[in-house]
Amino acid sequence: MSRIAKIKSALRSDVRSRLSSMNRPTMVRKSAHLQTKFIESNHYRNSKHIGIYSSIEKEVDTNMIIKKAFSDNKRIYIPKIYGNGNMDLYELYESDKIGSTLVHNKWDIPEIINYESRIDPLSSGTLDVIVVPCLAVDRTCSRLGNGMGYYDRYIQRCKDTLNKPIPELVGLVFEEQLIPNVPLEDHDQSLDIIMYS
Repeated sequence: MSRIAKIKSALRSDVRSRLSSMNRPTMVRKSAHLQTKFIESNHYRNSKHIGIYSSIEKEVDTNMIIKKAFSDNKRIYIPKIYGNGNMDLYELYESDKIGSTLVHNKWDIPEIINYESRIDPLSSGTLDVIVVPCLAVDRTCSRLGNGMGYYDRYIQRCKDTLNKPIPELVGLVFEEQLIPNVPLEDHDQSLDIIMYS
């Protein structure tokens, strides 16, 4: 393990400990504030196609954003993780439900079952913004993920594939996830903007 990888591992442990000490009402309140902040921003208003993570415990909730996007006739895309270490985003329909068209993966994240028939925004080049999950960030928008590299690889594919500027990359985080400095390796992708509460 490299020196930077060791530092990142220690930072992940520290931030996970901070998140574990947050109580549920505080997380709910801060999540609602962050989602409202994003919905009221130009990043949301000016977008028609939004890639977004399906939130799990100890992450900023994204359900309000997804519901609002459907009511505003925006298109939403959620991740599908593959065994080879890659991921894609596929269109989520308002009618999708766990058990019929969605299933929980091994991390308990909802994924689309029959994704082959769904729109892949990387192929169509339609994504305007991606709300990226973060374990930690610093004030320069450097991001620390959970260490699997799915979003880093996906964002790199956006850079390699799209013949236009890549989608805006937005991170929504609790104040407890802000750290002084995220050490970066060559493969790490930074965000364009962070919002915190």
